[in-house]
Amino acid sequence: KRFEDEVPLLLKTLRYPFTISKTALHAVGSPHTWPALLAALSWILELLQYDEAARNATSAQAVVADSDGSSAESEFGKELFFQYVSKTYDAFLGGDDEFEDLEAELSATFEQRDADTAEKVQSLEKNIETMRFELKELKCQESPVIELTKRKGQYEQDIEKFTKLLDKLRSHNKMLQQKLDEKRAELAARQTEREAAIVEKTDLKVVIATQEAHAIDAQRIASDRASLKLSMQSAAEARELAEQKHTEAESRISQATRKLEEQLSVYHAQAERLQLVPATARNARGMQFRIQLTRNASATRAEQMLSVGDVREEVVPAIQELKAMFSEEIEKALGERLRLQERRDDMEEQLVLKRDELSGMETKAQRLEMAYKEEREGLGEQLQRSAKEEAAVVEHIQQMKRENDDKLKQSQRDLENLREEYRVKKDSFQLERQTVNDSLYETMDMLTSHKTHIQ
Repeated sequence: KRFEDEVPLLLKTLRYPFTISKTALHAVGSPHTWPALLAALSWILELLQYDEAARNATSAQAVVADSDGSSAESEFGKELFFQYVSKTYDAFLGGDDEFEDLEAELSATFEQRDADTAEKVQSLEKNIETMRFELKELKCQESPVIELTKRKGQYEQDIEKFTKLLDKLRSHNKMLQQKLDEKRAELAARQTEREAAIVEKTDLKVVIATQEAHAIDAQRIASDRASLKLSMQSAAEARELAEQKHTEAESRISQATRKLEEQLSVYHAQAERLQLVPATARNARGMQFRIQLTRNASATRAEQMLSVGDVREEVVPAIQELKAMFSEEIEKALGERLRLQERRDDMEEQLVLKRDELSGMETKAQRLEMAYKEEREGLGEQLQRSAKEEAAVVEHIQQMKRENDDKLKQSQRDLENLREEYRVKKDSFQLERQTVNDSLYETMDMLTSHKTHIQ
C-alpha cells in the first residue's frame, strides 16, 4: 500500500476526531493542508506522551504494591475498575451497548480474587490457631524464670556451703601445717639426740675396749640393765594404758559427734518445716538458724564445734520469740474459729428457715404446674386450628406463586423477543450509519479534489 492510503486508516484506528484526506497528504506543504497535518502530528505526540505516562504510573504502582501490602488491595481495585471502564467506553464508542462479556470477565476476576482471599484467610486462621495453642501450652507450663530462680538459690546455697567448707579446709590445712612444722622440729631434735647418742655410744665402745674388765663393774652393769628393763616394761604398760584411754576417748567423742549430727539433722528438718532456714525463709526474718558442725581439732567443748557462737544466747531466744508470736497467732486463729462456728450455727438456723420456705414454694409451684398443663392443653387445640389455617394460606400463596411464575415466564419471552428485535434494528442502524459515513467520506474527497482542481 501507498503512504497516502495507510495514514488515514491508521488515524481512523487511533480514533482521531478529524478526517485527513489523501489529497492533503499529496500536497503537504500547501498553506491550507499543513495546519491540519500539524494538528494531527501534535495529537499523535500527546497520545504517545499519555501512553508513556500511563506505563510509568503502572510500574510505579507495582513497586508500591510490592513494598506496601496494605495499599495493594486498593490499587488493584482502582486498576481493575479503570480497565473495565476503558473497555466498556471503547465498546460504547464502537456502538455496542451491551457489556455481558466484560461483566462476566470482571465477575470471574472478582471470584478468583475472593477465592485467593478466602485461601489466605484460612491459612491465617490456621496460623492463629497454632499460635493460640502454643500460647496456651506456654501459659500452662511453669515459667522458666521461676525454675531458674530456684536453681539460682540452690547454687548460691551450694556456693555458700563450698565457701565455708573451703575456709574450714584452709584452717585445717593451716593447723596440719603447724603440726607438720612441729613434728619436723621434733624430728630434727630427735635426730640431733640420735647423732649425739651415736657419738656417745662410739666413745663408750672405745672406752670399753680400752678399759680393763672388773667383776664389780660387770655386776653393776647387769643390775643397771635389769633396772632399765623394768623401767621399760613399766613405761610400755603405761603407754598401752594411755593409748587405750585415748582410744576410748576418741570412741566417746565420735559417738557424741554422731549423736550431735543426728540432733542437728532433726533440728534442720524441723526448721525447714517451720520455714526458719535459710535466712531468706518467711519466718527467719533475716536470722541464720542453720547450724553447721565444724571439724575443729582444737575444740575442747561441744559449743566450739558449732558454726553459731552461742546457741543458748543467740538461737534459743530467737526461737522463743517466734514461739510466742506463733502462740499469739494461734490464739487469734482460735478466736476466729469460734466466731466462724457461731456464724455457721446462725447460717444453719437460716438454712432450716429457708428449707421451710422452699417447701411452701414447691407446693405453690406444683399448683402452678397443674394450671400450666391445663392452659397448655387449651393452647394446643388453638395451635392445631392455627396450623390448619396456615396450611390453607400456604396453599393459596403457592397457587398465586404458580400464576406469577407463568406471568414471569411470559414476560421473559416477551423481553427476549424485544431484545432480538433490538439487535436486528441495531445491526441495520450500524450498517446504515456505515453507509452514510462512507458516502460522507466520498463526498468530502470529491469536494476536496474539486477545490484543489479549482485552485
